[in-house]
Amino acid sequence: MRLEGIVLLLCAGVVVLGCSTPNPYQQGVEYDRAGQHGKAVSEFTKAIALDPDHPAPRHGRGLAYTNLGEYENAIRDLDEAIRLDPNYYLAYYTRGTLYSSKLKDHARGVQDLGKCIELKSQFPLAYQNRGVAYKAMGNRERACQDWRRACELGLSQGCASVEELC
Repeated sequence: MRLEGIVLLLCAGVVVLGCSTPNPYQQGVEYDRAGQHGKAVSEFTKAIALDPDHPAPRHGRGLAYTNLGEYENAIRDLDEAIRLDPNYYLAYYTRGTLYSSKLKDHARGVQDLGKCIELKSQFPLAYQNRGVAYKAMGNRERACQDWRRACELGLSQGCASVEELC
């Protein structure tokens, strides 16, 4: 057997001479982007098993569960991502958007999106989605403030919301 064949066999399960197995976290991201959310959940689960203390795979799996409509599982993973890293702004963003847009718990959505903004004040999507939650709660003034800020940060959707609703 030639050396190339041995290296290929070894690359099937371990890192050898620069070869590596696919990264399950990255595979999960790619599957989720491709709309293969069930496969994404499986890959993120593998990533969690490899590194249970890292919040990113929990966030990724929470997002994939959201896309599958499995909201309780999504909330559980997003809660755990936040427990692992209380400054993980994307988990607050995703959970807040889920609470508001899917579960219609706009007050919880506003709370989480507010925490996301506190952690990352230049994140226009958080302002946009909090504006949507405020509007759903009947607070047009606060909604317009957030949409204006999203627009100032360069989000065209924020500008469109201001033009249409404010």
